[in-house]
Amino acid sequence: MRLYELYKKNKLDLSPFGIEKGDKKSDYFCTPKGAEIIGWTGVDGIHYCFIKDFGEMVFAINPMGLPGKHAFPVSCNFDDFIRLLLSCGQEAALEQAHVWTREKYDEYVKDNPISRESRDFISHLTDEYRLTPIDDPYKYLKEIYDEFDFSKIRYRADYYEWVPREECPKPKVWEVRYEGGVRAEGERKSKAGTEFTIGRSFEWDGRKFCIPAGYICSKGLVLDICFENTDGVNANNFRLCVTVNGNKMTEKRGSILMWIREGDLLEGQENNPDAALAVEHYSLDPTKSWTIIRSSFQWATKTKPKLKSLKIELAANPVSLPGKRFRVSGVSDSVEFVHPLTGVTHTLTVTEYKRDITEFDRSYELLKDYDFPKNHVVMTFNVTPELPRERFIVSDIRPNERPRKCQTADEKYDFVSMSVGIIGGADGPTAILFGPKKDDVEKHVALSALTFEPVETVDWVMTFREKTVDDISVDLI
Repeated sequence: MRLYELYKKNKLDLSPFGIEKGDKKSDYFCTPKGAEIIGWTGVDGIHYCFIKDFGEMVFAINPMGLPGKHAFPVSCNFDDFIRLLLSCGQEAALEQAHVWTREKYDEYVKDNPISRESRDFISHLTDEYRLTPIDDPYKYLKEIYDEFDFSKIRYRADYYEWVPREECPKPKVWEVRYEGGVRAEGERKSKAGTEFTIGRSFEWDGRKFCIPAGYICSKGLVLDICFENTDGVNANNFRLCVTVNGNKMTEKRGSILMWIREGDLLEGQENNPDAALAVEHYSLDPTKSWTIIRSSFQWATKTKPKLKSLKIELAANPVSLPGKRFRVSGVSDSVEFVHPLTGVTHTLTVTEYKRDITEFDRSYELLKDYDFPKNHVVMTFNVTPELPRERFIVSDIRPNERPRKCQTADEKYDFVSMSVGIIGGADGPTAILFGPKKDDVEKHVALSALTFEPVETVDWVMTFREKTVDDISVDLI
Protein backbone atom coordinates (compact mmCIF):
# COMPACT_ATOMS: atom_id res chain seq x y z
CA MET A 1 0.00 0.00 0.00
CA ARG A 2 3.04 2.32 -0.32
CA LEU A 3 1.53 4.01 -3.36
CA TYR A 4 -1.72 4.64 -1.55
CA GLU A 5 0.11 6.25 1.35
CA LEU A 6 1.84 8.56 -1.14
CA TYR A 7 -1.55 9.28 -2.71
CA LYS A 8 -3.07 10.22 0.65
CA LYS A 9 -0.14 12.60 1.29
CA ASN A 10 -0.79 14.31 -2.09
CA LYS A 11 2.46 12.98 -3.49
CA LEU A 12 0.67 11.03 -6.21
CA ASP A 13 -1.81 12.79 -8.47
CA LEU A 14 -4.50 10.83 -10.34
CA SER A 15 -6.25 13.79 -11.95
CA PRO A 16 -4.63 13.14 -15.36
CA PHE A 17 -6.59 9.86 -15.31
CA GLY A 18 -9.86 11.59 -14.44
CA ILE A 19 -9.87 10.97 -10.67
CA GLU A 20 -9.97 13.82 -8.14
CA LYS A 21 -9.82 13.43 -4.36
CA GLY A 22 -12.96 15.35 -3.36
CA ASP A 23 -15.04 14.50 -0.32
CA LYS A 24 -13.87 11.75 2.02
CA LYS A 25 -17.45 10.68 2.74
CA SER A 26 -20.30 9.84 0.42
CA ASP A 27 -23.99 10.54 0.85
CA TYR A 28 -24.93 8.37 -2.09
CA PHE A 29 -27.38 5.57 -1.28
CA CYS A 30 -25.19 3.01 -3.04
CA THR A 31 -21.91 3.61 -1.20
CA PRO A 32 -21.43 0.42 0.86
CA LYS A 33 -20.83 0.20 4.59
CA GLY A 34 -17.19 0.56 5.57
CA ALA A 35 -16.23 2.46 2.40
CA GLU A 36 -13.02 4.53 2.35
CA ILE A 37 -13.26 6.96 -0.54
CA ILE A 38 -10.26 7.10 -2.88
CA GLY A 39 -11.50 9.64 -5.40
CA TRP A 40 -14.29 11.00 -7.61
CA THR A 41 -14.73 11.29 -11.37
CA GLY A 42 -17.07 14.28 -11.24
CA VAL A 43 -19.54 12.49 -13.53
CA ASP A 44 -22.85 10.90 -12.41
CA GLY A 45 -21.61 10.48 -8.84
CA ILE A 46 -19.09 7.79 -9.83
CA HIS A 47 -16.38 7.28 -7.22
CA TYR A 48 -13.74 4.75 -6.18
CA CYS A 49 -13.14 3.30 -2.74
CA PHE A 50 -11.89 0.50 -0.53
CA ILE A 51 -14.48 -1.49 1.45
CA LYS A 52 -13.53 -2.61 4.94
CA ASP A 53 -14.68 -6.23 4.43
CA PHE A 54 -12.56 -6.72 1.28
CA GLY A 55 -9.07 -5.65 2.29
CA GLU A 56 -7.00 -3.94 -0.43
CA MET A 57 -9.49 -4.55 -3.27
CA VAL A 58 -10.49 -1.33 -5.08
CA PHE A 59 -14.16 -0.80 -5.99
CA ALA A 60 -15.95 1.52 -8.37
CA ILE A 61 -19.33 2.91 -7.27
CA ASN A 62 -21.82 3.88 -9.96
CA PRO A 63 -25.24 5.21 -8.77
CA MET A 64 -26.61 4.33 -12.23
CA GLY A 65 -25.50 0.69 -11.93
CA LEU A 66 -27.42 -2.57 -11.71
CA PRO A 67 -29.40 -3.60 -8.59
CA GLY A 68 -27.04 -5.11 -6.06
CA LYS A 69 -24.06 -4.28 -8.29
CA HIS A 70 -23.76 -0.54 -7.80
CA ALA A 71 -20.41 -1.30 -6.14
CA PHE A 72 -18.12 -3.59 -8.12
CA PRO A 73 -14.41 -4.51 -7.98
CA VAL A 74 -11.93 -3.12 -10.49
CA SER A 75 -8.60 -4.24 -9.02
CA CYS A 76 -7.15 -6.54 -6.39
CA ASN A 77 -5.16 -3.72 -4.79
CA PHE A 78 -4.19 -0.08 -5.23
CA ASP A 79 -0.97 -0.88 -7.08
CA ASP A 80 -2.93 -2.82 -9.72
CA PHE A 81 -5.40 0.06 -9.83
CA ILE A 82 -2.57 2.39 -10.84
CA ARG A 83 -1.21 -0.16 -13.33
CA LEU A 84 -4.66 -0.40 -14.95
CA LEU A 85 -4.77 3.39 -15.26
CA LEU A 86 -1.34 3.27 -16.88
CA SER A 87 -2.67 0.76 -19.42
CA CYS A 88 -5.95 2.53 -20.18
CA GLY A 89 -4.93 6.19 -19.77
CA GLN A 90 -8.26 7.10 -18.12
CA GLU A 91 -10.61 5.76 -15.47
CA ALA A 92 -13.67 5.45 -17.76
CA ALA A 93 -12.28 2.30 -19.34
CA LEU A 94 -11.97 0.71 -15.88
CA GLU A 95 -15.48 1.63 -14.87
CA GLN A 96 -17.15 0.49 -18.11
CA ALA A 97 -15.15 -2.59 -19.17
CA HIS A 98 -17.40 -5.11 -17.42
CA VAL A 99 -20.40 -4.20 -19.62
CA TRP A 100 -18.42 -4.27 -22.87
CA THR A 101 -17.43 -7.07 -25.18
CA ARG A 102 -13.78 -7.35 -26.16
CA GLU A 103 -14.62 -5.74 -29.50
CA LYS A 104 -16.41 -2.82 -27.82
CA TYR A 105 -13.50 -2.30 -25.45
CA ASP A 106 -10.96 -2.32 -28.29
CA GLU A 107 -13.15 0.12 -30.22
CA TYR A 108 -13.29 2.45 -27.21
CA VAL A 109 -9.51 2.37 -26.79
CA LYS A 110 -9.06 3.08 -30.48
CA ASP A 111 -11.49 6.01 -30.41
CA ASN A 112 -10.01 7.43 -27.20
CA PRO A 113 -6.23 7.27 -27.56
CA ILE A 114 -4.00 8.36 -24.70
CA SER A 115 -3.00 12.01 -25.13
CA ARG A 116 0.62 13.16 -25.34
CA GLU A 117 0.33 14.86 -21.93
CA SER A 118 -1.02 11.67 -20.38
CA ARG A 119 1.73 9.61 -21.99
CA ASP A 120 4.33 11.91 -20.45
CA PHE A 121 2.66 11.51 -17.07
CA ILE A 122 2.50 7.70 -17.46
CA SER A 123 6.19 7.61 -18.38
CA HIS A 124 6.94 9.61 -15.23
CA LEU A 125 5.00 7.15 -13.04
CA THR A 126 6.58 4.07 -14.59
CA ASP A 127 10.08 5.54 -14.11
CA GLU A 128 9.43 6.97 -10.64
CA TYR A 129 7.67 3.99 -9.10
CA ARG A 130 8.89 1.17 -11.37
CA LEU A 131 5.38 0.21 -12.36
CA THR A 132 4.45 -1.76 -15.45
CA PRO A 133 1.05 -1.43 -17.17
CA ILE A 134 -1.31 -4.43 -16.99
CA ASP A 135 -0.76 -6.45 -20.18
CA ASP A 136 -4.44 -7.21 -20.83
CA PRO A 137 -6.57 -4.76 -18.83
CA TYR A 138 -9.85 -5.95 -20.37
CA LYS A 139 -9.24 -9.55 -19.28
CA TYR A 140 -8.24 -8.41 -15.80
CA LEU A 141 -11.32 -6.22 -15.36
CA LYS A 142 -13.77 -8.81 -16.74
CA GLU A 143 -12.40 -11.64 -14.62
CA ILE A 144 -12.43 -9.74 -11.34
CA TYR A 145 -16.01 -8.63 -12.04
CA ASP A 146 -17.34 -11.99 -13.22
CA GLU A 147 -15.76 -13.96 -10.37
CA PHE A 148 -16.91 -11.64 -7.58
CA ASP A 149 -19.70 -12.64 -5.17
CA PHE A 150 -21.83 -9.48 -5.07
CA SER A 151 -24.05 -10.87 -2.33
CA LYS A 152 -21.24 -10.27 0.18
CA ILE A 153 -21.34 -6.45 -0.13
CA ARG A 154 -23.15 -4.81 2.80
CA TYR A 155 -25.12 -1.69 1.90
CA ARG A 156 -26.74 0.77 4.27
CA ALA A 157 -30.37 0.22 5.28
CA ASP A 158 -31.64 3.04 3.05
CA TYR A 159 -30.13 1.29 0.01
CA TYR A 160 -33.10 -1.08 -0.05
CA GLU A 161 -35.50 1.85 -0.17
CA TRP A 162 -34.11 2.44 -3.65
CA VAL A 163 -33.35 -1.14 -4.67
CA PRO A 164 -35.75 -4.03 -3.88
CA ARG A 165 -33.94 -6.85 -2.09
CA GLU A 166 -35.42 -9.44 -4.42
CA GLU A 167 -33.61 -7.80 -7.35
CA CYS A 168 -30.20 -8.08 -5.68
CA PRO A 169 -27.82 -11.02 -6.28
CA LYS A 170 -28.52 -13.99 -4.04
CA PRO A 171 -25.70 -15.51 -1.97
CA LYS A 172 -23.78 -18.23 -3.76
CA VAL A 173 -24.54 -21.38 -1.77
CA TRP A 174 -22.75 -24.59 -2.62
CA GLU A 175 -25.22 -27.39 -2.01
CA VAL A 176 -25.11 -30.88 -3.50
CA ARG A 177 -28.16 -33.13 -3.48
CA TYR A 178 -28.71 -36.68 -4.63
CA GLU A 179 -31.22 -35.52 -7.27
CA GLY A 180 -29.29 -32.43 -8.33
CA GLY A 181 -27.06 -31.85 -11.31
CA VAL A 182 -23.78 -29.96 -11.42
CA ARG A 183 -24.95 -26.69 -9.99
CA ALA A 184 -24.78 -24.46 -6.95
CA GLU A 185 -28.12 -25.73 -5.70
CA GLY A 186 -29.60 -29.09 -6.67
CA GLU A 187 -33.28 -29.78 -7.06
CA ARG A 188 -34.76 -29.33 -3.60
CA LYS A 189 -36.25 -32.79 -3.34
CA SER A 190 -34.04 -33.86 -0.47
CA LYS A 191 -31.64 -32.55 2.13
CA ALA A 192 -28.26 -31.38 0.89
CA GLY A 193 -25.53 -33.99 1.22
CA THR A 194 -22.67 -33.80 3.70
CA GLU A 195 -19.45 -32.96 1.90
CA PHE A 196 -16.28 -34.90 2.68
CA THR A 197 -12.86 -34.16 1.22
CA ILE A 198 -11.19 -36.70 -1.05
CA GLY A 199 -8.50 -34.67 -2.81
CA ARG A 200 -7.34 -37.55 -5.03
CA SER A 201 -5.50 -36.83 -8.29
CA PHE A 202 -4.27 -39.23 -10.96
CA GLU A 203 -3.54 -39.46 -14.69
CA TRP A 204 -5.40 -41.73 -17.11
CA ASP A 205 -5.84 -41.81 -20.86
CA GLY A 206 -3.46 -38.86 -21.20
CA ARG A 207 -5.57 -36.65 -18.93
CA LYS A 208 -5.23 -35.26 -15.44
CA PHE A 209 -8.11 -36.30 -13.18
CA CYS A 210 -9.03 -35.06 -9.74
CA ILE A 211 -11.79 -36.09 -7.38
CA PRO A 212 -11.94 -33.23 -4.90
CA ALA A 213 -14.93 -34.28 -2.81
CA GLY A 214 -17.87 -36.59 -2.28
CA TYR A 215 -21.26 -36.09 -0.66
CA ILE A 216 -23.11 -38.41 1.71
CA CYS A 217 -26.87 -38.29 1.07
CA SER A 218 -29.70 -40.32 2.56
CA LYS A 219 -30.33 -42.12 -0.75
CA GLY A 220 -26.77 -42.58 -1.88
CA LEU A 221 -23.32 -41.21 -2.64
CA VAL A 222 -22.54 -38.30 -4.97
CA LEU A 223 -19.10 -37.91 -6.52
CA ASP A 224 -17.67 -35.02 -8.53
CA ILE A 225 -15.03 -36.12 -11.02
CA CYS A 226 -13.04 -33.38 -12.76
CA PHE A 227 -10.59 -33.82 -15.58
CA GLU A 228 -8.58 -31.42 -17.64
CA ASN A 229 -9.42 -31.04 -21.33
CA THR A 230 -5.99 -30.49 -22.81
CA ASP A 231 -7.39 -30.52 -26.36
CA GLY A 232 -10.40 -28.34 -25.52
CA VAL A 233 -12.80 -31.23 -26.21
CA ASN A 234 -15.29 -32.72 -23.79
CA ALA A 235 -14.18 -36.34 -24.20
CA ASN A 236 -15.57 -38.32 -21.29
CA ASN A 237 -15.48 -41.62 -23.17
CA PHE A 238 -15.57 -43.93 -20.18
CA ARG A 239 -17.89 -45.74 -17.77
CA LEU A 240 -17.67 -45.28 -14.02
CA CYS A 241 -18.10 -47.96 -11.37
CA VAL A 242 -18.07 -47.19 -7.62
CA THR A 243 -17.55 -49.66 -4.78
CA VAL A 244 -18.32 -48.74 -1.15
CA ASN A 245 -17.24 -51.08 1.65
CA GLY A 246 -16.81 -53.85 -0.93
CA ASN A 247 -20.31 -53.41 -2.39
CA LYS A 248 -20.73 -52.23 -5.98
CA MET A 249 -23.20 -49.38 -6.31
CA THR A 250 -25.65 -48.58 -9.09
CA GLU A 251 -25.37 -45.22 -10.84
CA LYS A 252 -28.80 -43.59 -10.91
CA ARG A 253 -28.12 -40.26 -12.55
CA GLY A 254 -25.32 -38.10 -13.84
CA SER A 255 -24.68 -34.70 -15.37
CA ILE A 256 -21.81 -32.85 -16.97
CA LEU A 257 -20.57 -29.28 -17.01
CA MET A 258 -17.67 -27.78 -18.90
CA TRP A 259 -15.48 -24.88 -17.95
CA ILE A 260 -13.84 -23.48 -21.09
CA ARG A 261 -10.70 -21.41 -20.78
CA GLU A 262 -10.95 -17.94 -22.21
CA GLY A 263 -8.83 -18.61 -25.30
CA ASP A 264 -11.18 -21.41 -26.41
CA LEU A 265 -14.48 -19.57 -25.94
CA LEU A 266 -16.29 -18.78 -29.17
CA GLU A 267 -17.28 -15.21 -29.97
CA GLY A 268 -20.16 -14.22 -27.72
CA GLN A 269 -19.90 -17.45 -25.71
CA GLU A 270 -19.75 -17.38 -21.92
CA ASN A 271 -19.05 -20.05 -19.34
CA ASN A 272 -21.94 -21.53 -17.40
CA PRO A 273 -22.22 -19.83 -13.97
CA ASP A 274 -22.55 -23.24 -12.31
CA ALA A 275 -19.29 -24.35 -13.92
CA ALA A 276 -17.65 -21.16 -12.67
CA LEU A 277 -18.88 -21.86 -9.16
CA ALA A 278 -17.57 -25.43 -9.28
CA VAL A 279 -14.17 -24.24 -10.51
CA GLU A 280 -14.08 -21.75 -7.66
CA HIS A 281 -15.29 -24.21 -5.00
CA TYR A 282 -12.74 -26.86 -5.94
CA SER A 283 -9.91 -24.37 -6.63
CA LEU A 284 -9.46 -25.67 -10.18
CA ASP A 285 -7.09 -23.70 -12.39
CA PRO A 286 -9.41 -21.34 -14.36
CA THR A 287 -6.78 -20.89 -17.09
CA LYS A 288 -7.40 -24.52 -18.13
CA SER A 289 -10.50 -26.19 -19.57
CA TRP A 290 -12.31 -28.67 -17.32
CA THR A 291 -15.05 -31.27 -17.55
CA ILE A 292 -16.94 -31.76 -14.30
CA ILE A 293 -18.97 -34.95 -14.02
CA ARG A 294 -21.40 -35.41 -11.14
CA SER A 295 -22.68 -38.95 -10.59
CA SER A 296 -25.18 -40.18 -7.99
CA PHE A 297 -24.96 -43.79 -6.79
CA GLN A 298 -27.64 -45.59 -4.84
CA TRP A 299 -26.57 -47.26 -1.60
CA ALA A 300 -26.14 -51.02 -2.02
CA THR A 301 -27.41 -51.56 1.53
CA LYS A 302 -30.87 -50.91 2.96
CA THR A 303 -29.57 -48.16 5.21
CA LYS A 304 -26.89 -45.52 4.75
CA PRO A 305 -23.59 -47.23 5.65
CA LYS A 306 -20.62 -45.84 7.50
CA LEU A 307 -18.00 -45.13 4.86
CA LYS A 308 -15.00 -47.42 5.46
CA SER A 309 -13.65 -47.87 1.95
CA LEU A 310 -14.35 -46.20 -1.39
CA LYS A 311 -12.99 -47.29 -4.76
CA ILE A 312 -13.74 -46.20 -8.32
CA GLU A 313 -13.07 -47.94 -11.60
CA LEU A 314 -12.86 -46.13 -14.92
CA ALA A 315 -13.57 -48.37 -17.91
CA ALA A 316 -12.82 -46.94 -21.34
CA ASN A 317 -15.49 -47.22 -24.02
CA PRO A 318 -14.48 -48.54 -27.45
CA VAL A 319 -13.46 -45.99 -30.06
CA SER A 320 -13.71 -46.21 -33.83
CA LEU A 321 -10.50 -47.00 -35.71
CA PRO A 322 -10.54 -46.61 -39.50
CA GLY A 323 -9.61 -49.64 -41.58
CA LYS A 324 -9.16 -50.75 -45.17
CA ARG A 325 -11.30 -49.60 -48.10
CA PHE A 326 -12.23 -52.24 -50.66
CA ARG A 327 -14.56 -53.38 -53.45
CA VAL A 328 -16.06 -56.80 -54.10
CA SER A 329 -18.26 -58.01 -56.95
CA GLY A 330 -20.05 -61.03 -55.55
CA VAL A 331 -20.11 -64.28 -53.58
CA SER A 332 -16.75 -65.91 -52.75
CA ASP A 333 -14.78 -62.71 -53.24
CA SER A 334 -12.33 -62.22 -50.38
CA VAL A 335 -10.26 -59.40 -48.94
CA GLU A 336 -7.28 -59.65 -46.59
CA PHE A 337 -6.78 -56.97 -43.96
CA VAL A 338 -4.66 -56.34 -40.87
CA HIS A 339 -6.19 -55.42 -37.54
CA PRO A 340 -4.80 -51.96 -36.59
CA LEU A 341 -4.26 -52.90 -32.91
CA THR A 342 -3.37 -56.59 -32.86
CA GLY A 343 -1.50 -56.75 -36.18
CA VAL A 344 -3.28 -60.04 -36.98
CA THR A 345 -4.14 -60.72 -40.64
CA HIS A 346 -7.80 -61.56 -41.24
CA THR A 347 -9.77 -62.55 -44.33
CA LEU A 348 -13.23 -61.27 -45.22
CA THR A 349 -15.14 -63.67 -47.50
CA VAL A 350 -18.45 -62.70 -49.12
CA THR A 351 -21.23 -65.30 -48.63
CA GLU A 352 -24.12 -63.28 -50.09
CA TYR A 353 -24.20 -60.18 -52.27
CA LYS A 354 -27.46 -58.79 -53.63
CA ARG A 355 -29.42 -55.67 -54.44
CA ASP A 356 -32.47 -54.95 -52.34
CA ILE A 357 -35.21 -52.34 -51.92
CA THR A 358 -36.36 -50.72 -48.69
CA GLU A 359 -39.89 -49.39 -48.43
CA PHE A 360 -40.77 -46.46 -46.18
CA ASP A 361 -44.15 -45.99 -44.56
CA ARG A 362 -45.41 -42.75 -46.13
CA SER A 363 -48.78 -42.67 -44.39
CA TYR A 364 -47.46 -40.08 -41.95
CA GLU A 365 -48.20 -36.43 -42.73
CA LEU A 366 -44.55 -35.39 -42.67
CA LEU A 367 -43.50 -38.06 -45.16
CA LYS A 368 -46.26 -38.24 -47.74
CA ASP A 369 -44.98 -35.35 -49.88
CA TYR A 370 -41.47 -36.80 -50.25
CA ASP A 371 -39.79 -39.56 -52.19
CA PHE A 372 -37.12 -41.52 -50.38
CA PRO A 373 -34.18 -43.44 -51.83
CA LYS A 374 -34.90 -47.20 -51.74
CA ASN A 375 -32.07 -49.00 -53.49
CA HIS A 376 -29.20 -50.55 -51.59
CA VAL A 377 -26.87 -53.53 -51.57
CA VAL A 378 -26.84 -56.20 -48.86
CA MET A 379 -23.55 -57.99 -48.29
CA THR A 380 -23.22 -60.93 -45.89
CA PHE A 381 -19.69 -62.16 -45.09
CA ASN A 382 -17.51 -64.26 -42.83
CA VAL A 383 -14.28 -63.18 -41.13
CA THR A 384 -11.40 -65.55 -40.33
CA PRO A 385 -10.01 -65.50 -37.74
CA GLU A 386 -13.39 -64.42 -36.35
CA LEU A 387 -14.01 -60.89 -35.07
CA PRO A 388 -17.03 -59.97 -32.91
CA ARG A 389 -19.74 -58.29 -34.99
CA GLU A 390 -20.04 -55.37 -32.57
CA ARG A 391 -16.30 -54.67 -32.93
CA PHE A 392 -15.96 -55.00 -36.71
CA ILE A 393 -18.22 -52.91 -38.94
CA VAL A 394 -18.32 -52.60 -42.73
CA SER A 395 -20.19 -49.69 -44.27
CA ASP A 396 -20.57 -47.72 -47.49
CA ILE A 397 -18.19 -44.79 -47.88
CA ARG A 398 -21.00 -42.72 -49.40
CA PRO A 399 -23.81 -41.19 -47.33
CA ASN A 400 -27.47 -41.91 -48.00
CA GLU A 401 -29.01 -39.76 -50.71
CA ARG A 402 -31.36 -37.08 -49.43
CA PRO A 403 -35.15 -37.32 -49.73
CA ARG A 404 -36.66 -35.16 -52.45
CA LYS A 405 -40.00 -33.43 -52.72
CA CYS A 406 -42.64 -34.99 -54.92
CA GLN A 407 -43.57 -32.93 -57.96
CA THR A 408 -47.15 -32.55 -56.70
CA ALA A 409 -46.18 -31.80 -53.10
CA ASP A 410 -47.16 -28.62 -51.31
CA GLU A 411 -44.45 -26.38 -49.89
CA LYS A 412 -45.19 -27.42 -46.31
CA TYR A 413 -41.95 -28.94 -45.13
CA ASP A 414 -38.33 -28.82 -46.07
CA PHE A 415 -36.72 -32.25 -45.90
CA VAL A 416 -34.27 -31.75 -48.71
CA SER A 417 -31.41 -31.08 -46.31
CA MET A 418 -32.26 -34.11 -44.16
CA SER A 419 -30.21 -37.27 -44.41
CA VAL A 420 -32.10 -40.54 -44.48
CA GLY A 421 -32.01 -42.26 -41.13
CA ILE A 422 -34.54 -42.87 -38.41
CA ILE A 423 -37.19 -40.17 -38.54
CA GLY A 424 -38.60 -40.09 -35.04
CA GLY A 425 -41.65 -38.67 -33.36
CA ALA A 426 -42.95 -38.44 -29.82
CA ASP A 427 -44.41 -41.96 -30.08
CA GLY A 428 -41.33 -43.59 -31.60
CA PRO A 429 -39.84 -43.96 -35.08
CA THR A 430 -42.08 -43.19 -38.02
CA ALA A 431 -39.70 -44.43 -40.69
CA ILE A 432 -37.03 -47.00 -39.95
CA LEU A 433 -33.85 -47.32 -41.93
CA PHE A 434 -33.23 -50.80 -43.31
CA GLY A 435 -31.39 -53.38 -41.21
CA PRO A 436 -30.57 -57.09 -41.17
CA LYS A 437 -33.41 -59.59 -41.09
CA LYS A 438 -33.97 -61.82 -38.08
CA ASP A 439 -32.26 -64.73 -39.84
CA ASP A 440 -29.13 -62.62 -40.30
CA VAL A 441 -28.54 -61.52 -36.71
CA GLU A 442 -25.79 -64.12 -36.24
CA LYS A 443 -24.00 -63.10 -39.44
CA HIS A 444 -21.77 -60.24 -40.47
CA VAL A 445 -24.00 -58.00 -42.59
CA ALA A 446 -23.11 -54.76 -44.37
CA LEU A 447 -25.66 -52.45 -45.96
CA SER A 448 -24.79 -49.86 -48.57
CA ALA A 449 -26.14 -46.31 -48.70
CA LEU A 450 -29.70 -45.72 -49.89
CA THR A 451 -29.88 -44.40 -53.45
CA PHE A 452 -32.67 -43.55 -55.87
CA GLU A 453 -31.04 -45.52 -58.68
CA PRO A 454 -29.31 -48.92 -58.32
CA VAL A 455 -25.52 -48.66 -58.13
CA GLU A 456 -23.07 -50.84 -60.00
CA THR A 457 -20.27 -50.83 -57.43
CA VAL A 458 -19.95 -50.03 -53.75
CA ASP A 459 -16.84 -48.72 -52.04
CA TRP A 460 -16.81 -50.31 -48.61
CA VAL A 461 -14.79 -49.25 -45.61
CA MET A 462 -13.89 -51.20 -42.46
CA THR A 463 -14.24 -49.74 -38.97
CA PHE A 464 -12.88 -51.35 -35.82
CA ARG A 465 -14.45 -50.64 -32.43
CA GLU A 466 -11.74 -51.22 -29.84
CA LYS A 467 -10.62 -50.03 -26.42
CA THR A 468 -7.34 -48.18 -26.75
CA VAL A 469 -6.64 -47.68 -23.05
CA ASP A 470 -6.65 -50.06 -20.10
CA ASP A 471 -9.19 -49.70 -17.33
CA ILE A 472 -8.01 -48.19 -14.06
CA SER A 473 -8.98 -48.72 -10.42
CA VAL A 474 -8.34 -45.99 -7.82
CA ASP A 475 -8.74 -46.28 -4.06
CA LEU A 476 -10.22 -43.05 -2.70
CA ILE A 477 -10.57 -44.11 0.94
